[in-house]
Amino acid sequence: MNGWISKNYCDVIANGNIVRVWSRENGMKADAIREEIEVVSKQENLNKWEKYTLITSLILALDKVDNTVRYSTSIPKRILHKIQKTNEIRIAIKYQWPNSENILFGDCLNINYPEIDLAYLDPPYTSAIYSTYYHIWDSVVRWDKPETFLKTNRRKDRVFASSDSDKTMKSLWNSNKTVGMAFEELIRKTSNKKYLIVV
Repeated sequence: MNGWISKNYCDVIANGNIVRVWSRENGMKADAIREEIEVVSKQENLNKWEKYTLITSLILALDKVDNTVRYSTSIPKRILHKIQKTNEIRIAIKYQWPNSENILFGDCLNINYPEIDLAYLDPPYTSAIYSTYYHIWDSVVRWDKPETFLKTNRRKDRVFASSDSDKTMKSLWNSNKTVGMAFEELIRKTSNKKYLIVV
C-alpha cells in the first residue's frame, strides 16, 4: 500500500534532499499495517492498551530496519545495512498493570507523587525539544498524516519557529533559562523519597 509513510519517508525528494528512512517495500508494509490497526480497533472495539500494543509492535519492527542515525532528524546519504532487511512484525507483550491508579500521566512538575522508596529521574539533557526528533513516531501513533516539510520531511507542527507550531509540546525543560528552575522543582517534589537516582 502506497500511503503516508511510503510517500514521505521511502526514497522521496524533499527540498532537493533524498529522504530514505525505510525501503519502499517496508514503508508500504507499514502503511498497510497501520491502516489495518485503525480498522481492527474499530471493528473489534479494542481498548486503548490493546491498540497501543499493536502500534508499539509496528514501531519496534520499523526501528529495526530504518536508515536513521539515532534521531529522525538525521538521515545519512549512504544506505545503512539494516534498511535492506525485510521487517518482521511481532506483537509486543502487553503488560498487565496491577492497578490503573499506579500509572501517572502528565507534566512531571504538576503531578502529586505517591509515597515510594525510590525515585528514578531522567530529565531531558539538552535544550532541544524531543518532539522534533521523534516526529515520525508521533505521527505513526497519532496517524493524523500531517503535512511535512524541510529536508527530512518533518511534521510542520514540530518546527517551533513556524507560526503553526504545536505549543503544547514546549516545556520549561526546553530552555537554558528555565531548565534549572524545572530541575529544582522536580527534586523538591520527589525529595521525600528514601532514595533518589538522577541520570
